[in-house]
Amino acid sequence: MRRLFGFLFLVMLSVSFLVSAASAGYPDRQINMLVGLAPGGSNDIFARTLAEALKGILPQPVVVVNKTGGSASIATSDVVHSRSDGYNLLTVYSPAVTILPHTNPNLPYKGPGNLQFVSPMGTIPIVLGSRSNAPWKTLQEMVEYARKNPGKVKLGHTGIGSLAHLAGEDLNQAAKVDISLVPFTGTAPVVTAILGGHVDLVTTNPTPLLGALRAGTMRVLAIYSEKRSPAYPDVPTLQECGYNVGSHNTRYVAAGPKGLPKEIVQTLYNACTKAMKSESFQKFAQGNEVTVDYGTLEEIAQKLQADWDFYEKFLKKVKLQ
Repeated sequence: MRRLFGFLFLVMLSVSFLVSAASAGYPDRQINMLVGLAPGGSNDIFARTLAEALKGILPQPVVVVNKTGGSASIATSDVVHSRSDGYNLLTVYSPAVTILPHTNPNLPYKGPGNLQFVSPMGTIPIVLGSRSNAPWKTLQEMVEYARKNPGKVKLGHTGIGSLAHLAGEDLNQAAKVDISLVPFTGTAPVVTAILGGHVDLVTTNPTPLLGALRAGTMRVLAIYSEKRSPAYPDVPTLQECGYNVGSHNTRYVAAGPKGLPKEIVQTLYNACTKAMKSESFQKFAQGNEVTVDYGTLEEIAQKLQADWDFYEKFLKKVKLQ
C-alpha cells in the first residue's frame, strides 16, 4: 500500500511539474479566441479590438475565430469542453451563460460556473430608446401614456428570449403597463422599424442607435443599469425612476475552460488588463459607449453569478412564447 501511495505521489508530482513547465513557456503558439456571434457585431468587435491590442504584449498572436450558432452557445460549449491549456479562449457573450441554460436545459454546459474567467473586458447596458417626435419626452410620460392606452405602445426587440425581450418584459411588470412586445429577427430590422414609425420603443445596446441619437431623431429614455452611464449622464436608470428591474447588461469577458493553470490565468489577466488600457482599445470603448471593466476575476464571477440568479427567478415569471 505504501508503494502504491508512493507511486501515486510521484505521478502527481510529475503532472504538476509538467503543467508548471508548460505554463512557464506560455504561450508558445497561436491562441484562438472564439466568438459565438457573427462578424461585425459588438461581440466580434470586442474580440478583434482586444486581439489587436494584445500584439506586442503576448509573444504569440491571438486569432479571432467566429463560430456562430445557438445564440453563441456553440462557441461557448466548444471552449467549455476544450483542453485546459490556454490556447482556446472565448469572448463570452453573457446571455449565453446567464440566460440560455435556463431556457434550454439540454445545453452541454450549465452556466457561468463552467468557465474559468481570465479577464473582464467591458459592459454595454441595454437602453430604452424612443423617437424624438413621440408623444412623450421622458420615461414617466411614456409610462403614463402606456397606462392610458393599454396595448397601443409597441416595443421592438430582437427575438423571444433575447436580452432585449426580457428587458421589455421586465419593464411591463415593474411599471404595471401593457406595452406590446414585437419580436424581430435582429437589431437592424428593429432600428429600421422604430425609425419608420412601425414601433414606438426599442430595447437594445446603444451602438446601433448612435447615428440616430447623434442626428437627434431618437432619444434614450432610460438605462437598464446599476448606475448612470458616463455616455448619458443626464439619462436616469429605470431603478432610480422607481422601477425595480434587473440591470440587463451585456457583459463581455475573456474566458477559458475550467482547470486552467493559475500561471496561465494570471498571464492572460495581466496581458488583457494592459491591452484594455491601450489607446486603440480606449478609442473603441469611447466610440461604442462601452464601460471598460478593470475589476478582479472574483468580481466578474460574482456579477455573472448574480445575473444567473436573477434570470433563474425572473424567467419563472415570464412565458416565452
